[in-house]
Amino acid sequence: MKFLNGKFSFLIFIPILFGFFISIYSWDGVVYFFDRDNSRIPADSTNVFSFKNLKSRIKSHSNKKIIAEQTIISRSNNEITLNFKNIFVGEKKASVCKTYQNIELNFVALNVAVSGEPPTITLNTLCTEDSSNAEYISTITIPLDEIKSLPPSSKEPFLFEKSTFSFSNIEDEWPIDFRLKTVTFIDNNKDQKLSIEVFDTKPSIEFQL
Repeated sequence: MKFLNGKFSFLIFIPILFGFFISIYSWDGVVYFFDRDNSRIPADSTNVFSFKNLKSRIKSHSNKKIIAEQTIISRSNNEITLNFKNIFVGEKKASVCKTYQNIELNFVALNVAVSGEPPTITLNTLCTEDSSNAEYISTITIPLDEIKSLPPSSKEPFLFEKSTFSFSNIEDEWPIDFRLKTVTFIDNNKDQKLSIEVFDTKPSIEFQL
């Protein structure tokens, strides 16, 4: 009887030990083992996620959170202004606008599709620190009245102040509701980009035409 009790206790201990192992050697549902070089290898090779981009994954999540929670949004009848919190990139933690010269915002329409694709508004402008508060990027303005005065099917870029707006998949009428999908920082000199997906973050950044 003692032998059976001991064996039963051992069988209970095995799944507990396995659960402890999973909690330590996993990230976002992917289980890792260590090879001889002490690098993380996914247990399931069909879901590839290397240890080298683990820090990048964490950093990306942090940037999403900063954009979602710390962007200052001001609304009026005819315009929306956005002030994004400055983020820091690279090993030297440089201000993002000192590394990337441009910022591009991609907005998609909600609950509307043209040939299966959502209407989009893409804004490209200079990336500069706010002169009065270096913790933020300079104000980005979306001129609602000026955009609505354009022909919805216009394919020509629209210039407003230092920003260039382009439109796609828009036909006879302007969609009403738009949500920010991606924020992309662009280094024109090195042809490099830092793209941050924010469509599913809470709170989302939206506006209405």
